[in-house]
Amino acid sequence: VDPVDPVDPVDPVDPVDPPALGADLFFSEYVEGSSYNKAVEIYNPTDETIALSDYQFRLYSNGSLTVTSSYTLTGELLAKDVVVLGSSQITDDSTLVPYIDHFVSAVNFNGDDYIELVRGDTIIDSVGLYGIKQDWGKDTTLVRLATVTSGDNNRNDEFVKVDEWESKAKDTFSLLGNHLSNSLPVDPEPGEEPVIGMCGDIADKINVIQGSGFSATTIGEIKTIEGTVTSVVPSLQGYFLQEEDYDADDNSSTSEGVFVYFENIENYPLVGNKVRVNGVVQESYGRTQLTITNSFVDCGVGEIPTPIQVSLPVESTEYWESIEGMSVIFTDRLKVSDTYNLARYGQLTLSNGRLIIPTNIFDAGSEQAIALADKNTRNRIMLDDMNDAQNPESIPFPAPKLSYQNTLRLGDSVNNLTGVIDYSYSEYRVLPTQAPQFVSTNTRQDRPELSNTGTLKVASFNVLNYFNGTGDGEGFPTERGADTLEEFNRQSSKIVSALIDIDADIVGLMELENDGFGENSAIAYLVSQLNTQLGEGTYDFVSLDQAGVGGDAIAVGFIFKPASVLLEGDAVTTNQAPFDYGNRQPLVQTFKEVASDESLTIAVNHFKSKGSCGSASGNNLDQNDGQGCWNELRTQAATGLTAWLSTKPTGTEDNDVLIIGDLNAYGKEDPINTFTANDYRNLVAEHMGISAYSYSFDGEVGYLDHALANSKLASQIVDTTVWHINADEPRAFDYNTEYKSTEQLSTYFGEDAYRASDHDPIIISLNLSSQVELVGDFDGDEDIDIDDIRQFSLMIRRNQVEDIMYDFNQDNVVNSRDVRALMSLCTRTRCVTE
Repeated sequence: VDPVDPVDPVDPVDPVDPPALGADLFFSEYVEGSSYNKAVEIYNPTDETIALSDYQFRLYSNGSLTVTSSYTLTGELLAKDVVVLGSSQITDDSTLVPYIDHFVSAVNFNGDDYIELVRGDTIIDSVGLYGIKQDWGKDTTLVRLATVTSGDNNRNDEFVKVDEWESKAKDTFSLLGNHLSNSLPVDPEPGEEPVIGMCGDIADKINVIQGSGFSATTIGEIKTIEGTVTSVVPSLQGYFLQEEDYDADDNSSTSEGVFVYFENIENYPLVGNKVRVNGVVQESYGRTQLTITNSFVDCGVGEIPTPIQVSLPVESTEYWESIEGMSVIFTDRLKVSDTYNLARYGQLTLSNGRLIIPTNIFDAGSEQAIALADKNTRNRIMLDDMNDAQNPESIPFPAPKLSYQNTLRLGDSVNNLTGVIDYSYSEYRVLPTQAPQFVSTNTRQDRPELSNTGTLKVASFNVLNYFNGTGDGEGFPTERGADTLEEFNRQSSKIVSALIDIDADIVGLMELENDGFGENSAIAYLVSQLNTQLGEGTYDFVSLDQAGVGGDAIAVGFIFKPASVLLEGDAVTTNQAPFDYGNRQPLVQTFKEVASDESLTIAVNHFKSKGSCGSASGNNLDQNDGQGCWNELRTQAATGLTAWLSTKPTGTEDNDVLIIGDLNAYGKEDPINTFTANDYRNLVAEHMGISAYSYSFDGEVGYLDHALANSKLASQIVDTTVWHINADEPRAFDYNTEYKSTEQLSTYFGEDAYRASDHDPIIISLNLSSQVELVGDFDGDEDIDIDDIRQFSLMIRRNQVEDIMYDFNQDNVVNSRDVRALMSLCTRTRCVTE
């Protein structure tokens, strides 16, 4: 799935209505750097938190008089704080990445383009020359002068940079993130030196410096503090001090800890010692710190502060600010919920239990979904390795270090996590003071685990842009997927291993290169690689008498075992709306099982993603209900697909229909509800319950990959499962070679199934039958329901049940326990057996 623009957790401070004109947001920094290094910073000069939904960033390219592209801001902006928008095309290795709050496709300007910030239809700030293509800002960083207190709301006035902007060198990023708070420490008056004093002298209290708000109360003032060193962090050029317990105040909203920063530090104090320091109070990108220009006074062994006991979820995200800089211990067994940046930055996210995407189990917009979304924001904390290097050679999680054979999977656990709470890059995090000891509580499965085995196995698998170039080892990089032949060979080995282990008779595939069905096509190559290992003719593929499946770069496809199933008629597809744009064209084929001579029609699909929102409009815009953009188009695809399949487009007379694929909709979103409202059963939900997932995004899990059977087929489904080989694994284990050392190319890789893709495959087990006996259908209405349970209970009481076929619990007697067993089976929709 294409990622949506990331959104920072909403701060709990209640936002106010947009301010009156003259006291409003404005651009505080403009970056037009090399390559795609482009960003703008927006500053809130007011004393209130402002809701951003009424504000929009607009780009006018090449002298255009009309908007070229735009982005509507989301969330809230604290008083005297900033939000940074960066280009969505910034490469992962750019040093600009950590400064960006939202990656936005509209931030795609050059030095001759004009940009605006508007509230509703009112311009509140502008930068550049409106309607004129003239190079005024190429390869430069502009910082708004401190004398500027409001935006330029006249697009037609003269734009003179020096009047309001200070120019910096190209690719100057370090000033992003905190407008007007990056000044150097205040120097003492000539002839005076800062007075630290002696240990035990009166000192300023850390809790007074921290205050009860997001920012310190004494910014710019010189303070002298004493405290115990709780953590030394050389990568941050500083250490954390905390008041002794007896000096703590009684206000739970004020922190007792603070970070001490010294740019030229050479000697660090010992953890556990008490020190005295003197410096200037600052807010560095949201972190309260005391910036010092001289060394510390060592006061000897201090009294170790009692760690704050933290339990997730916290009552409010505001709680983290009240313990910023303090020692903590987490009392819960925490689960690993996100490892997306584990190998990149040494970061992972922890939570109390797995975080379920709200719309995976609750209808969008429902009270339950809203409540779960709020709980999820309060039920997470980042763990940081305290190494500021990108792509470090060694990652300490899990101990002794991360490797393919020593993985850290989502769902693994850690107990008694101990550290210091820090704030940086718009995120609260814990810096460990004791090495975390992870426990493997979500181990890898060697094979998919099906509790019941039928005669036919069907799988659905998104293979993450399987592009084989020109098919002869050339043609790399391709439009998607592997950049080199080496990467493709690594990718292919993992996909083939996964498919061999799945061992399905029919597999629906998504994200295949849409290059037709010739001998050099991606699907033909995949089948040849499978047959090389399994034997000639083990697998074949379904083809169309045309160049590909639709006009997208990627397509769906089928592979199958000719020994197990035969093709009944030809495969069909459609390019009619809603499959003419966005939604990839479906592929439908009827298969006949050799063993039973029974038929089954399967439709494999890949609906429009939740990303690429820039061209969305109307109901396809993100409605902020958790379903992302393009929800209406996906819902139309669900409606259109069920209507088309009801016409039996393959020409079969059989009524058994299975819909599979990446539908880019979670379990209770509108497209899936549309299917279930049209007599299709959600097999993943029925067989795996509310804990089911196949994909992870931003620390939350759910399933975008689906198996839906119509009511005629549902009675023949034996089991459905998801094989968790991808979503739970660190992305560093995939086929890509970028950002990996020579050693990591080996230690982060294995030619087996794990992290073959980013989606987990779904496996469905079936027993196809044309004659289905409804065991327990006592009233003969071809359905098993509560009336049958009542009749069955009455028959037992009257001693009318003698046939052992009704002995559901297999205790060789038919009694009231069998009534309960029948009720349980019906509750699980498993009443129908052969």
